[in-house]
Amino acid sequence: MRRSLLRFLVTFTLLATPVAVGHAHAADKPTIATLNVSAQAGITLASAAMQGRIHGVRDVVRTLTAGAAAGAGIYEAKALIGDGRVAAGWILANVTGSVSENVAAGRHPLAQIGYSIGPMRLRVSIPRFDPDSDARVHADLSGWEGFMAVQAARESSRMELRSGLIGFRRSTPYPGDGAVGATFGLFPGVADNDPVTWQHEVIHAVQDLQIDLVEPAKFGFAFRRSETQPADHQAWFRIEHLKNGVFNVANHLLLAAQPYDRRWVEIEAYRLADKAEPTR
Repeated sequence: MRRSLLRFLVTFTLLATPVAVGHAHAADKPTIATLNVSAQAGITLASAAMQGRIHGVRDVVRTLTAGAAAGAGIYEAKALIGDGRVAAGWILANVTGSVSENVAAGRHPLAQIGYSIGPMRLRVSIPRFDPDSDARVHADLSGWEGFMAVQAARESSRMELRSGLIGFRRSTPYPGDGAVGATFGLFPGVADNDPVTWQHEVIHAVQDLQIDLVEPAKFGFAFRRSETQPADHQAWFRIEHLKNGVFNVANHLLLAAQPYDRRWVEIEAYRLADKAEPTR
């Protein structure tokens, strides 16, 4: 009975999340906030289940609660970015998103606090909540974000460090539809000096980040600790995983099949940054 209930809860959450997101075209700010809470809870549960971290109803409730809290924080981060406080919003997204990342991996919600810079995510261990960590700082690399960095560089004139993340600038509008902004994974790009364009594109980067955070480690490669290192020794720094970005690849394929003005990522960015609906 308990196992059947567990399967039901996991299945219901995974099915309900994309349905909720699919209604984002009618979203106002409260609806967008609700969608962030429910979607982040859903993908956190999915990731935890894939990583074998769900063993009973208590684990389901704990994971959903942590994922929902992370989703609320990520929404507030996007709202800050939309109001012009881009650096503060990017930091908040990384910090609050760490809660979802930790729980999906089976750690205490506050075990490690992460920050993504380009294709690398650094995670600082908090000793009180992560006593068994074998390193003070862990690093994950992303093949998906590495590929996106190459794409961003090819489409841009130069790279720049702005608002705490790596961005790109182009001297002319982007080819094709003549857009003045484009985001490649975690790399926002702009072709004008309007701060709203930058805010819009950074919100897209946060959307990519919140999926990256819960990417299961099984979709990639794990780097083992050195066999010469004593079992009780804590290193200062260790590269832990190389992830492929399967979750984000799947998400981008789904979005590509939707009309531009119906994509939840565009609706959210326009609502929060441009204070309008998608215009094309």
